Amino acid sequence: MKVQLTLTNEEAQILSAKASKLGYNTTKFIKFLITREAVSVIGQAENTRMMSSELENKGLDAVEAYKAEKTIEFESVDELLS
Repeated sequence: MKVQLTLTNEEAQILSAKASKLGYNTTKFIKFLITREAVSVIGQAENTRMMSSELENKGLDAVEAYKAEKTIEFESVDELLS
């Protein structure tokens, strides 16, 4: 895939300065930034789990019960268990 970007002079100068500090040219630095973001997104996706339809429906029912003020607030777990 080929991507073409148009940067302002200020953006280009900032990226060039940051790239230079890391020993990269601007193009390699931009590739580095994109790769870092992609890895971050992939890492977040791996930490996301799908819930079953049954569990989702229970959660939605709980939200509706809360909105209808049909829930009870407990101050502690001990209060809930008593």
